[in-house]
Amino acid sequence: MQASIEQLGSDIFCRSPQTRPPELRLDAAAAGSLLQDWSARYAKAVRAADPGELLAIGRAIFDWLDANGWASGWAGGTGGRLLEIRVTDPGSTIGRALLDAPWELLADRNDHLAGDAVQLFELVRRIGPAAEPTKPIHSDLQVIFMAAAPEGQKILDFEAEESAILDATRHLPLHLVVEESGTADQLGVRLKLDGPFEALHLSCHGDIHPERGPVLALEDAVGDLAPMSPGDLVQCLGDPARTPLVFLSACRTAEQDDGARGFEPFVRELIRAGVPNVIGWDGSVYDTDAMAFAECLYGELAGRARTPRAVAKARLALRQTARDDPRRGSHWHLARLYLGPAGGGALAGKGLPKRRLASETCADQFLDGERGQVPVARRAEFVGRRRQIQSVLRAFRDGSAGVLVHGMGSLGKSSLAARIASRLTGHRTVVIFLGAPHLRSYDALTILDRLLEAVPVQQQQRQAARDTWRETVLADPGALAEALEDLLEGPLDAEPVLLVVDDLESILETPTPSEPLTPVQPSDRIPLAAVLTAFARASTASRLLLTSRYRFTLPDSRGRDLAETLDPVPLRPMDGLERRKQLGAAARTAKTAELSPGQQSLVERALDAAGGNPGLQATLTRPILNGEDAVAEQALAAIEHFRRVGTPPAEIQALLDAGTAGDADNALLAFFRRMAFATYRKALSPDQARMLRAAGVFSEDLPIPRPALHAAGAADGVGDPPAALDRLLALGLADDWGLSGGIDQAAANPLARPLEPPPPPELAASIAAAALPALDQAWRAADGDLPQDRRSWELTRLTLAAPELDTGLLCRAAEPAARWLFGTEQDARRAQAEVLRPSLERLDAYGAEPSHGLLLIAVDCAERLGDREAEGRALGMMRSIQAEGWDDAGTNLYVARQQQRLGDLDSALRSFESAAQGFLDSGREREWAIARGQIADILQARGNLDEALRIRTEEEIPVYERLGDVRAKAVTMGQIADILHARGNLDEALRIRTEEQLPVYERLGDVRGLLVCRTNIALALLVRRARTGDGKDAAEANDLLCRALADARRLRLPEAGQIEQILSQVGMACGD
Repeated sequence: MQASIEQLGSDIFCRSPQTRPPELRLDAAAAGSLLQDWSARYAKAVRAADPGELLAIGRAIFDWLDANGWASGWAGGTGGRLLEIRVTDPGSTIGRALLDAPWELLADRNDHLAGDAVQLFELVRRIGPAAEPTKPIHSDLQVIFMAAAPEGQKILDFEAEESAILDATRHLPLHLVVEESGTADQLGVRLKLDGPFEALHLSCHGDIHPERGPVLALEDAVGDLAPMSPGDLVQCLGDPARTPLVFLSACRTAEQDDGARGFEPFVRELIRAGVPNVIGWDGSVYDTDAMAFAECLYGELAGRARTPRAVAKARLALRQTARDDPRRGSHWHLARLYLGPAGGGALAGKGLPKRRLASETCADQFLDGERGQVPVARRAEFVGRRRQIQSVLRAFRDGSAGVLVHGMGSLGKSSLAARIASRLTGHRTVVIFLGAPHLRSYDALTILDRLLEAVPVQQQQRQAARDTWRETVLADPGALAEALEDLLEGPLDAEPVLLVVDDLESILETPTPSEPLTPVQPSDRIPLAAVLTAFARASTASRLLLTSRYRFTLPDSRGRDLAETLDPVPLRPMDGLERRKQLGAAARTAKTAELSPGQQSLVERALDAAGGNPGLQATLTRPILNGEDAVAEQALAAIEHFRRVGTPPAEIQALLDAGTAGDADNALLAFFRRMAFATYRKALSPDQARMLRAAGVFSEDLPIPRPALHAAGAADGVGDPPAALDRLLALGLADDWGLSGGIDQAAANPLARPLEPPPPPELAASIAAAALPALDQAWRAADGDLPQDRRSWELTRLTLAAPELDTGLLCRAAEPAARWLFGTEQDARRAQAEVLRPSLERLDAYGAEPSHGLLLIAVDCAERLGDREAEGRALGMMRSIQAEGWDDAGTNLYVARQQQRLGDLDSALRSFESAAQGFLDSGREREWAIARGQIADILQARGNLDEALRIRTEEEIPVYERLGDVRAKAVTMGQIADILHARGNLDEALRIRTEEQLPVYERLGDVRGLLVCRTNIALALLVRRARTGDGKDAAEANDLLCRALADARRLRLPEAGQIEQILSQVGMACGD
């Protein structure tokens, strides 16, 4: 049912031609004050997180629109509900009031319309006259996603938002292109080179500056804050109409400025610029809500839904989440969809041609493009490394003599260098690639010639510089430093270069245990020293970047280490999201169709075996994406063998030992040869080897505070753990994770771990025990709590492994670890098997008392798994612990439920009463109502219907109404209907079920609640039919039971058998 609200002369004109009455006119002057008042109330309710007030505002707006029954007529029609707020002049008082009013809250006597899953509420704000919607040109959707997290700003979980979009659209025709930079410049380049895109998604902070108006918190090239105005974004977009949807997933982007300047919201400015569809947030939104909204939105858009419908579905999903868990989805009402004249259509269309992606057409890319040397990841394939790129650019900005990017082989150092080169658009890239066999020894003259080539011919300085320096350097290679300094401060200052020295390890000596840092080969020391000296001395705009597997040392004639003039930027393995992003980019390039279950399994093995190494992951996944499963299986078996025992399989090792090329196309053989793991092993002293072994006791991909690593090394007999760890970091066998909480973090590289066998169990336990104090100190918050994430899980694992149990630490770590697995990871089985069961058993063995919180999560977990034995044990321990207040009330509630389930109703009643009183004393109104309701359950079962009815109507219902908990109210109304049914008042019981309970479940999309309600209605109809003989009641009951049975079978619910039994007992059957 389509409806619109707009200003018409001195009236607010409400129109819905298909309903009765079709129109409503309201005085515009009076309307302005009302709308502004509702907007002000809305802002306060949002800040106060008051769902009751939000519902009251929604009903007040609905009642205002229902002066002649117009709103009821429109809302009561059939089909979806589409409401369009139309404004031609958003700067006028009435226009602004119409756009600012919280129409999303519209509510009838039951609930917010936005929560109705049956009649979807599509709400749009259109600025300007409606025109033909922008027509889609492809059958698939291409979205460009960019997140920004400037240094010093609160970190947003944009990786999770990106991951959620990927998950939601994994099997849908959507291509997610990620621009990693966070900068306006690179976004503009990406939009120009890889566009057009159907949607731009920006995830960042948003604000309203008192002088500049609405801004987005983007980054500059080095990661500092670079505010973006609406005009800046319009410049990036080029022609705004080319991007049909812009989603500003940033706070306050749809919020009206209430300051003296009265700036228009960011979203409205983009509509004014000509973007057809714009989504923003009218206030500050939780990361989790923004993520869930985006996940549903893009799933719908990829399914070719119109933008208003996609937004409505996303809003509904958040609303349903909020009903199930008040801690999530509470900002369901904050998203705003604005349309320009051409907005409101679908972004992709069935039957249209599939786009040809840029990644399918671009040629291979090379770090040295002029010579076609050093293949690197193409722009569409390069993922992550954002902070490392920013670290390099920041060092360049601050005048660093040079930067050394270092890390284990195949981590993507050359590709990173290429990305940095692409950012320095004012610099010409000059590459000295030391990895090619015929170029492995670069002499001073060759280096000079390469830099002379970069001097522009038109400056007429190239020949002059050649004449001045070439003969001098040929006669004395040591003069190269002076020659380079002259070039850098002269022609290469005005026309700067980025000099990239790639694969530096090719001119380093073979690492040995006696050298903390790897020296340069004697034949290459003079030219490399000249390069480092020249860049250190010169005042120039040119920059120097080196890549190496190892940290190195290069003393000059005065004993100073020239390598120390470089800023080190370590690379580490990709995290889980980056691994998936690389896989997705590779799949797009390979044009891979949907993988089979067997191939999915191979992919998971490949991601695990590669350990975040981009080169190895590409080697392992490429045959899978190309459909060469047998080749992939063979490669995986070889890497998994290496990960288990630390050496390649015998047949590969034989080829490596022989030094023969073997199969030139064997990528796996090339990987092992390139990685040279045997060289790493020989480079370690016994102390360093033990340090690597001790670091391997900790879990992979988890940064460990250095003090904990030092303690672990000391426990393994390492004489100087800090020096040994520094050596592992210098070789790339340990990864530098930077600072966290002011403490340096590191971890053993996943591919380095197999080089040392794990310690014996007794030693591993001693290593774990030694690390625990440092881990606890580094990871606990100021209030003593540990985080609900993988760190608590690791601390629990190590505490359980220690020879002597620290019971206090185990209780503090196990509870957040279990809650992380149970809640965040949604894995109750792991929570029980890895944390709860072993923790409770060890505590019991030590005669230690578990914490109340640990037992609560143990009960929740056992209840979800249906493990009555574990639940009973945890409840028994809980009852034996002396608790107070809220903890004691929670214990009594859990105990009462078990007693009720076991049939001990007297004990259950006493426990529920005790719990209710405890909740009341603690000010927990909702929990008090729940406990009182369960008392009513027992009273009802015992036939005390009067008292049960009183509790339902006088105690429970008022609480749920105040809290706006429509589902709890609907459940309680059903229980009231049960009492009325038992008393024989069938008509009133039926009225409650059909008019007050059933519509709520329909709006909520609660299938299980719906089928139970339909079954109860059918049973009441059958009882009435037995009394009256009315055949209509029998037919309606049959239909309701069959609909309920179909839903129960589809969802595989146990109620299916009960409904089948009812049908059999009354002699009814379903059509199929």
